[in-house]
Amino acid sequence: MTQDNTKSQFCSARTMSKSGLSSVFVFVLLFYPATYSSAKDGAEKSRWAVNSNARLGQRELSEKSPVIETEAEAVPSTAAPKAAVEQANLEASSPEPINSPEPTNSPEPINSPEPINSPEPINSPEEPDSLEASRPDEANDALADYDVTEGAAPLDIPDINVSPIVALSPALRDSLERQFQAIQTLKETENAFSEQLGESYLAYGRSLTQAGRTDEARSMLVNALHIAKINNGVTSIEQRPILRELFEMNLALGNTEEMTDQVSRVVWLEKKNPDQQDTYSFDMIVRLGNHYLDLYLNNRAISELSLSHLNNSTKYLGYAVNRYGDRPLSELLLPYGELALAHYEQSRIQHEVDRSFYQDTRQRTYNDLNKLKVKHSKLNSYSRSEGFLKDYLRKAKSERDLVNTIQALLGLGDLNLLTGRYMAANKYFDLAWTGAQNLPLAHPIVASFANPVKLPSFNFSVVRRPPTYIRETELVALSINIDDDGRVRRVANEALVDTDKWTTTKARRLVKRYKFRPIIENGKLVASKDYPYEVRVVSRKSKAVASKDSPE
Repeated sequence: MTQDNTKSQFCSARTMSKSGLSSVFVFVLLFYPATYSSAKDGAEKSRWAVNSNARLGQRELSEKSPVIETEAEAVPSTAAPKAAVEQANLEASSPEPINSPEPTNSPEPINSPEPINSPEPINSPEEPDSLEASRPDEANDALADYDVTEGAAPLDIPDINVSPIVALSPALRDSLERQFQAIQTLKETENAFSEQLGESYLAYGRSLTQAGRTDEARSMLVNALHIAKINNGVTSIEQRPILRELFEMNLALGNTEEMTDQVSRVVWLEKKNPDQQDTYSFDMIVRLGNHYLDLYLNNRAISELSLSHLNNSTKYLGYAVNRYGDRPLSELLLPYGELALAHYEQSRIQHEVDRSFYQDTRQRTYNDLNKLKVKHSKLNSYSRSEGFLKDYLRKAKSERDLVNTIQALLGLGDLNLLTGRYMAANKYFDLAWTGAQNLPLAHPIVASFANPVKLPSFNFSVVRRPPTYIRETELVALSINIDDDGRVRRVANEALVDTDKWTTTKARRLVKRYKFRPIIENGKLVASKDYPYEVRVVSRKSKAVASKDSPE
């Protein structure tokens, strides 16, 4: 009996202890949140009371403090009145500090033949929040006493035969035979790395390029480049003429990677020889940037490859502007127009945005959040495009160059017309018209005012050629009406020349998407009616394989 009673008492005590712990746990769950919230509310109220008392005391102090009247402003003072008056008079009489201008962003030095980093505009303007930011306030100077002489002409790309010429001219045939015999003689009599042999390889490579034998020409030029490295060193500046010949040949063949490598190597050599400050590589850099721009314009598909072409274009063209920006426009025509066009094309890109839903935002990594953002902001791209054109205007005005000043004003007017800023566009066109009155009537700029101009049409540093189309195309002559804002309002139903209905309909749809600079009369934009314009479209009879290249 004793053991049974003891056992029952122990079990009842254990049950009571469990029930007691459960009661304590329930009490904590019910009353602890309320206690914590009340304590938190009390802390916030006390913090608010302390801040309120501090603000109230500060207000009473400012109301009780004496006010010292000076010529500049009324200064409340808590110190002695005499000392405060002396301090206020000293501040009023001292000159304002002069803010030093921010340094211009310059491209990073190239230590190896790597791709060139993309610089920003030299004078990048602030982002225009409204139309006021894009008005031509800085272009209000008189243009009557500016220099009317023509500046540097746009660069022209030489024609190189990419296929072998069957019927060679007698002079070229004799030159090839003579140079080949000279190389064979030098191999037998001279050292394998003699300078004369390198010069013979270079001359023979140039002749082979003219004959269209590009594979043999590349082999001879590579031999000449190897000999130049052995004799003069890896960083010798004597390699530039050979690299230029390779660049010209690859430009004609369309070998983009090899062109980029050769331009980067020339820039690297010039960095290694700082005493050689010339403009030898300017045309190579600008033509490489234009090559990338043409690759994008000929295929506007939204892909990583086409977007990389556009980014490389702005990279090399911007580097040319930053490096040779101190040269006068009478010596070099900097690629402001190409940069404006490239950044304008960036503002038109509609990027694909990942809109997938995440239940918990903490699952998004930093890279995922960056992917959701648009790579090229439309506002930033327009700001950069306008910034380069304004740099062009400032440089032309500082050199008092009338022709380039008018070209810059027309470019700014075209950009504002393309983006719908009609008030700013009218002001720029009015200033351009006023400056053009000092030019001869036969000048091309004056003649362009009489006809509509398809946009974009900036002043380019390279002569832009029409693209070569893979498929068969044809021109369709249409009669269109252009409003004073540059839009095509009406297109005739029938073509001016007999064309099938399918081609005419396609041309009519295409021309409605165009925008023009209207006729300019007395500084005002004037609408035109029944203006004849030819549109190039893909021919219906073309049997070529369909491609992504869409001609105008």
